[in-house]
Amino acid sequence: MIAKSLVDAHGGRIWAESQLGSATTLFLLLPTKSPFSKSNPDK
Repeated sequence: MIAKSLVDAHGGRIWAESQLGSATTLFLLLPTKSPFSKSNPDK
């Protein structure tokens, strides 16, 4: 829950995929720019 809270706060995604009898893979996606950035004043 801590990791999910941090990822959500930065506008990213986190999830896990697994198959029975195999390893679980965790995925983490974070944006390259902050959704709160003021670099584009038109948006």
